[in-house]
Amino acid sequence: MSRILVSTLVLLGFALSARAQPPNPQIDGTFREQIAFVAALAPDDLPKGLRQALVSKLRIGHRRYLRGKPCPAANILTGFIYRSKAVSRRPAYSGIGTDLYHRGLLLREDLLLSLPDDVVCPKQPLELDCFDEAPWADLVAVELESQPANPGDGESTLVYLAIVNRGGVSIDQAPVAFFEEDQLFTEVVVDVPACGVVDLPVYWAGGGEGAYWLEARIDPDATIDEGVRTNNVVGREVGVVFEATRPWEAPDLVLEHLTANPLRPMTSDSVGLDVTVWHAGEEPLREVLVSFLVDGAVVDEVLLDELEGGIETPVSSTWLATEAGRHYLTAEARLLSGSAERELDNNSKSIPLNVGGDPVLADLQASEITLDPEHPSIGDAVTLAAEITNLGWAPATDFDVYFLAEEAPATPLLASRAGPQPSAPLVLAVVNVPVLDPAETVAVQAVIDPLDRSELTVWVHVDPQESVAKVAAPSILGKRVEAVDAAELCKTDQTTWFSVGPSWLSNGWVGRIDSLAVDPDDPSTLFAASPGGGVWRSLSGGAWTPLTDRMPSLQMGAMVMDPTDSDIVYVGSNAGLYKTIDGGNTWKVFANTQIGWYFNSLLIDDSGGSTFTLYAGTNLGLWRYEGTDRYLLQSQYSDWKRLKVGSITSLSQYPDDPDRFLIGTMHTKTLRSQAWRSKPGGPPTGETSWEDLSDGTHGLPNDSNGGMRVAVATSDSSIMYAALRTPKRAGIDPIPRLWQLYRSSDGGTTWQLKQSKLAELRSTLGYWENWYNAYVAVDPLLPNTIYLGNIQAYRSDDGGDTLIRILDIHDDQHSLAFHPDDPQTVFFTGDGGIFRCTNRGASCSSLNEGLRVTMFYDVATAALDPSRMIGGTQDNGTIRFDGSDVWDMIRGGDGRYSEIDPFDSDTLYSQHQYLGSTLKTDDGSASAPKWYAAPGLPSDKLVQGISYLFIHPNDSDVILGAGPKVYEHSSASSDWSKCPGCPPWSDIGPASAGSSVRRVAIDPTSNRYFAGLANGQLWVSESMSSAWAQVFSHPTGRPITGISIDPWDANRIFLTFEGWGKTNGPLRVWMIERIVVAPDRSEDLVYWQATNITGNLPAGSALGSGHRQSDMVAAHPGQVDTIFVATNRGVYRGRGTYADSKWTWNWDAYDCQLPWAQFTDLEIHPVTFYLFAATYGRGLWATPLPAPD
Repeated sequence: MSRILVSTLVLLGFALSARAQPPNPQIDGTFREQIAFVAALAPDDLPKGLRQALVSKLRIGHRRYLRGKPCPAANILTGFIYRSKAVSRRPAYSGIGTDLYHRGLLLREDLLLSLPDDVVCPKQPLELDCFDEAPWADLVAVELESQPANPGDGESTLVYLAIVNRGGVSIDQAPVAFFEEDQLFTEVVVDVPACGVVDLPVYWAGGGEGAYWLEARIDPDATIDEGVRTNNVVGREVGVVFEATRPWEAPDLVLEHLTANPLRPMTSDSVGLDVTVWHAGEEPLREVLVSFLVDGAVVDEVLLDELEGGIETPVSSTWLATEAGRHYLTAEARLLSGSAERELDNNSKSIPLNVGGDPVLADLQASEITLDPEHPSIGDAVTLAAEITNLGWAPATDFDVYFLAEEAPATPLLASRAGPQPSAPLVLAVVNVPVLDPAETVAVQAVIDPLDRSELTVWVHVDPQESVAKVAAPSILGKRVEAVDAAELCKTDQTTWFSVGPSWLSNGWVGRIDSLAVDPDDPSTLFAASPGGGVWRSLSGGAWTPLTDRMPSLQMGAMVMDPTDSDIVYVGSNAGLYKTIDGGNTWKVFANTQIGWYFNSLLIDDSGGSTFTLYAGTNLGLWRYEGTDRYLLQSQYSDWKRLKVGSITSLSQYPDDPDRFLIGTMHTKTLRSQAWRSKPGGPPTGETSWEDLSDGTHGLPNDSNGGMRVAVATSDSSIMYAALRTPKRAGIDPIPRLWQLYRSSDGGTTWQLKQSKLAELRSTLGYWENWYNAYVAVDPLLPNTIYLGNIQAYRSDDGGDTLIRILDIHDDQHSLAFHPDDPQTVFFTGDGGIFRCTNRGASCSSLNEGLRVTMFYDVATAALDPSRMIGGTQDNGTIRFDGSDVWDMIRGGDGRYSEIDPFDSDTLYSQHQYLGSTLKTDDGSASAPKWYAAPGLPSDKLVQGISYLFIHPNDSDVILGAGPKVYEHSSASSDWSKCPGCPPWSDIGPASAGSSVRRVAIDPTSNRYFAGLANGQLWVSESMSSAWAQVFSHPTGRPITGISIDPWDANRIFLTFEGWGKTNGPLRVWMIERIVVAPDRSEDLVYWQATNITGNLPAGSALGSGHRQSDMVAAHPGQVDTIFVATNRGVYRGRGTYADSKWTWNWDAYDCQLPWAQFTDLEIHPVTFYLFAATYGRGLWATPLPAPD
């Protein structure tokens, strides 16, 4: 191929003239036109992900241009051009990709030509094709991006550099330097293959609030022989905003519901344009500009002086249709002042509109395909449905809708008379539509029975047939279907998992339950929601059954049962609001996370006759949904109305006026807690419908924090209660928790203090611990009988004057439910499970048998006794397994890390949440072992959430603890009961200022020590007495969550890192190899080589989060080049292949009969080769692995 250079002006992101340039109306209009064109592309034209990426490029470039920065704008357009070129190389999208590529070229050229002579952007030859036969390399710095785009003050940032090699020679170890304002902040090397593209991530420490110029320079010292060197530099400006480390606090404008009226205008018609704008913050925004555009040209702009948080504000305009044909209508919103937004992709909406001119033209459009069930299994009968709309002006008669299928992955689409179709399609069904009038919609569906494959792509193809005189365009829409084969989940090369328990503990406890629903028709039927174990059901007092083990999330919260049909249940989760209409057998996402991902309260109002109203109190506010079809399984976001902004901590309805409510809120930033009552005269409609009862004028304090709990007496709405926590008083309170209870007898107008308890009196009076576990509830018949829950549970029979503690239940309360027929029978839920108490709490019993929802932090197995295990749990202590799935608690409080001496199964080690709480017992078989504290751990090592324990694999007298550093105790076998006087723990490093040690490991063959840090660094010491050396640093500084030494090769270790998403998702699993360069020398020359082996591990699976993980990786002892990782979505197996001098790792779910829980620890027994997986909410699971040869 001949070398052709297209000489053009391409930007490094800075203008040589300091003078900001005003926007040219023609360039501004072209930007808007191109944004509208790309945004309105149909899914069959361009997949959603590609479309959003390209639209984002154009919008960012447009904003740079409007701010007087034409060179950075053109630099962004360069990125758009390259991405469009990449799209054009995909056979299915070659046409639209080429079109977008040329549009980008023309827009950039027009922009540069429009600049005054004194504004010059650096010239750079732009080569848009690869010269694979060229005897040279040409490295091009294409684009520099930052994640997040607007980091917070001091927030660490990932910077991505896109590098293209347009030559035919590969470059190994190409140096790349990164600069902040001409100051070098990091330098790395990267291999760039011939005709290849590389995304290079580096870590930038960030700075204070302001704008920073970041620049990447390839081969800054000119050591590489290149054909062209002028394209080796690229830069971008990164704006650092104050306190943006809390992304939910940044403003976020959202445009929704763009409509045009009439839908089918004729020329000379006046078209009404309507859109809804709102923002998700709590404070009002000033100067919001809403622009209406037609085909990219602004036709009207509306300035909103103030936009209240959470209030949907309609904005309207009109446009005179003067030209027939298809047009693209767009509405855009932007802030004219204030801080940067946290999300920009939701600031515009675009819709197509056909303006009449040809009265015989029809225009058929297929909308999104839906599946029922949404996540099918092989063998299911699957209903496919789509809607066909006639957007034209004439009826479409006698046309067919084809449901076609092909094996995945989809092959390139072929053009035909009727439009693109799949190659070699399988016709699933043909639905004939006799007639479809203009502006009408028809629903069509087909059934696949049974679904006989795990993957296929379904296409809905609207074929106009010959009988339709004119059709604007045929329509085709595709959807990928992925089915689970229940029979083949247990693949031939996988073993089956089974539960090791605990089914419950011998003391009647089990694990955390957040909420409970009691069937009013059969009160012995219960539904329980666990924040880590999903939803469970007990029928007629029988055994518990898990209902949601294969749902995307098992983190469930508030739950409510429909009062007219107990088979209808709603439960909130961090994946949205789930609903069942068949008693829990199947579930659907009724509302997504747009209304919240932390559900504290759910309430159903059935007073509306044929309609019902569902209220949801979430971290994003109080929401209302009104409906007539109780059996509808999926709502739309537009069906929900937000009534109050803020995190809702409790919700109570007036019994005599169902339109009025008393709610508790907590500010997400300040944690200030407030009580609000809705104003009389109808249901609340927004922020102005509420009266603040915590403003200091009603008797409630105006400085409470940590969560407000409120309740209205159902038998007398004038009586109300509020429980709250006050802040620490300087010089008075030792810790910032003062527990208070208030009562109102006049409907909330005035409040009286009833209880005020200092936190340090928790042993006898309880205290207000956290915002997430507390309640106040009123007896349905007795307005002065109330129940309070936080650490302990209490009852008052005199409106709060005196309190009676409820005994024989677990501490840490979460919710309460009354027996529907007997309010004197009460169900308490909390960190120990469910307890049923009669006589208003006088006599309590556990209902936890078989409720396998224990939250493990860590487990340890006994090498000499496979039937002995211990584990640290959330609020259920350290528990022991001795062969029965009813485990024993051997140490109370919170558990943490645990260890068992490999040479003595009765020597156990345990922790609470911090290293300084390490204890040891030598009588591990006793029902109540005696524990002794670790000798000599000074107080500065008592750091919560960063502790870890590890016993030397060859010498159980050596035990390591991880905290701020690595600490070693070389006399672990000594009698700790005689301490002090025992040998203390030694600080053995490594020294890495500002970061704690998360994981330690020792290679038993070489005695080599490894330390994994919270900042992503791996340190190695060749022996106990050797110095530490840093051998690896994670590109984004994510904490190490697991270290596993390869049992087949001691010079190879595997690391896992916390995090997921676009930034850290591709960087979660690494292989580190110790390479000996000169083994024949008296002293080996070695270096450490790091390989990212994340590969195709699903992007949404996190390998550890916060303090809820132990060891997240384990190497297979029976199969070489095979490891397991634990994630928040199950256990995955990775298998590596080495070929052509590089590693390729492929991952598959190793989940035969395994719940999709959040996993916290992996352990492989050294003798039985069982793989144990601990979960945070579904107990402990095990599966046998093949023994090594």
